[in-house]
Amino acid sequence: MNRERFNRFVDGTINIVGDAWAEAKQDFVNSIDAAAREEERENNIATAALAMLDGGLSEEKTLGQLQKHWDLRRSEALPYVNWARKRVGASA
Repeated sequence: MNRERFNRFVDGTINIVGDAWAEAKQDFVNSIDAAAREEERENNIATAALAMLDGGLSEEKTLGQLQKHWDLRRSEALPYVNWARKRVGASA
């Protein structure tokens, strides 16, 4: 009887630890996924700003397009335009 109880206890403990490990692992993967998506979004916004400025669009219109299509505030879009302006100026 005691051995049976002990085996149930061990099995239950293993299940609890296993579940906790699986949950922790999934949380870690989710955080990496979220970071990767955010980095990809930032790269896409920067590329869009660069393409618009390189194509001759004014800075004001580029800011407006970033605000409209990427749902950014002006203060959020401005660093992308500044970054792109430096790259366009360097290639000219």
